Amino acid sequence: MKAVASGMTGGPKIALPADVSITSDVGIGPIPGGFGIKVDMRISIPGMDKAAAQALVGHHDFTTFRDLGCQAKSPMKTLDLASVRREGEQVLLDFASRSFLHRQVRSMTGSLVQVGAGRWSAADLKAALEARDRRACGPVAPADGLYLTFVGYEED
Repeated sequence: MKAVASGMTGGPKIALPADVSITSDVGIGPIPGGFGIKVDMRISIPGMDKAAAQALVGHHDFTTFRDLGCQAKSPMKTLDLASVRREGEQVLLDFASRSFLHRQVRSMTGSLVQVGAGRWSAADLKAALEARDRRACGPVAPADGLYLTFVGYEED
């Protein structure tokens, strides 16, 4: 997943990209080189991207996707971009926000994998977001493959 944080008007534009690639394969765990995770199921991109990922875009209370040990003052965040695409055998998730909560990207990824695997519907993901309850979150994706790819700043 690539997570890119874009800044607010007049302030610095900070991109916090996190690229995690998901490869449909046998077993769950890191793929060689630590640049992604393997899942033991087929992943459907259209359901993940069109409805589910788009339900996360906007200004929301992301308590469901926030680690219990998160020290942020507020769970309110604005997600500017959530997209899912396939490149060869890999499924790439891109997220953009000015900032993220502790384990937010990993939590959203794990929940989106549930949608892609057909275990959750897009409505289930939206209900999890609206629950504002950590227990409604899908399995948290491992950190393997999650990395910063871009930091941008607005020019004065």
